[in-house]
Amino acid sequence: MKSCHFALVIGVAVALPLGAQAQPSSAKPMSFPVVQGKTYKFEKIADGVYYATGGLGSNNVVIVNDQDVLIVDTGTTPATARAFVADIKMLTDKPVRYVVNTHWHYDHTDGNSIFGPEVQIIATDFLRTAMTTFDVLNREPWKTSTAQYAPAQLDALKKQIADEKDAGHKAELTKQLADMTKIAADLKEVKPTPPNITYSTKMVLHRGAREIDFLFARYQSLRGDSVACFDLALHHSATKTKNAQHEQKA
Repeated sequence: MKSCHFALVIGVAVALPLGAQAQPSSAKPMSFPVVQGKTYKFEKIADGVYYATGGLGSNNVVIVNDQDVLIVDTGTTPATARAFVADIKMLTDKPVRYVVNTHWHYDHTDGNSIFGPEVQIIATDFLRTAMTTFDVLNREPWKTSTAQYAPAQLDALKKQIADEKDAGHKAELTKQLADMTKIAADLKEVKPTPPNITYSTKMVLHRGAREIDFLFARYQSLRGDSVACFDLALHHSATKTKNAQHEQKA
């Protein structure tokens, strides 16, 4: 049986490989080759595997296969997903053909709608059920997380800017308003798009020489989430350090 040398609870954390040992607190942090895009920073953690940060929403993973690309999670808005795909072109010209949604919340899935029928969006049965039956745009966490971009909030910020006397603070608030206004416009484009390929307990994807196993994470705090295992010979300490360096995003 193939061992799982590298496991990701993708979109939640980079998990330790099986059998990894704890490092002493004095261990020197590992560094990884970096490609900086316009929005995303890509850290190459293995051959063809990149950890991506910088967008609006969950952290992401990019897996460059022999003929195509698999990405993990699509961010909070279609605009976020488009920025992600655009920056991936700095890594490869191969097309994105697989998307893995690891969790049903908006920050993992609301970029799904930019992809056409040629892209397989993979997730658990539960995740698809959640997206199609939970009325996700009229419940938590969407309502609370997007409340700050409501017209009333933007109007209040405009008034604060008009009343501000300090030029430096006024400039900061003006930049904040511009950013929030853009996000508010981007949120209007959101159209929840569920996965078109689902599995109940496990799914195996073969892409050239690479095998990717998807597992249903049956943990109370990760209801419906996916774990992916990659058969890669990664050094344990490198993966542990990556886990320690990045804040978990659920």
